[in-house]
Amino acid sequence: QTNRFPFSAIVRLRNFYDHKTNSCTGTMVASNLVLTAAHCLYDKSEGTFANSILVYPGKNGSHNVYGSHPAHHYFVSPGYILADWWDAHAYDWALIVMEEHVGNQTGWFEVEAPGDGELDGEIAYMIGYPNGDCSGCPYTGKNMHVGMGPFGFVAKSFFLHGIDSMH
Repeated sequence: QTNRFPFSAIVRLRNFYDHKTNSCTGTMVASNLVLTAAHCLYDKSEGTFANSILVYPGKNGSHNVYGSHPAHHYFVSPGYILADWWDAHAYDWALIVMEEHVGNQTGWFEVEAPGDGELDGEIAYMIGYPNGDCSGCPYTGKNMHVGMGPFGFVAKSFFLHGIDSMH
């Protein structure tokens, strides 16, 4: 039910570059602010940023539950851009600002950093729009999927999990 929180606050992103497009998942963290991964908005192999971004909160197949909203501007962590491939994961975050305050309709998540040991034994939920960039993949990038499983190793800037998040 992508028209109800918390699923309404999960967004599908369409990111447009000069010669390609990609799609990713983001999360509403304020009325007009989306948290996503830096690798969605910056192509490290080509050294290019997305030219434009469309945000689709609560997308359900071909139904754009809350419409589409262009990014007004966005910020990619400089650490991601400057880091080598091995260290880039520690900085793989970006923020998108929209002019519209669609989060007043969808709701949004609070952002907090858990303390040491707080995630031990907890269940992680991964909700988003995985891409099907392979022949016969079950994912189209247009439907929201939910996966869950225990947190694995938890470190200061990342954690491991066994949740299916891509094809």
